[in-house]
Amino acid sequence: MDNALQQLIMDIMADADLKTSALADPAALLAQRGITLPLGHSVKFLEDTETLTHIVLPCADEAGEKTNALEQRTSKMCGW
Repeated sequence: MDNALQQLIMDIMADADLKTSALADPAALLAQRGITLPLGHSVKFLEDTETLTHIVLPCADEAGEKTNALEQRTSKMCGW
């Protein structure tokens, strides 16, 4: 993970107002931090809770990866 993005995530976790901004307009927050997205690309911050876990599906061009690789990726999620 890029250092700027890693720092942003740590800052978001420490600052409720920044978290609100991240959830409301992530592209603007990334731009403020000098993190640029490829043209036509969007991003969304999601927050897990005690009763909600987000499961992110791989993009369509990754869907063909081998079962073993997918199992390795999913086994690291939330310690399941």
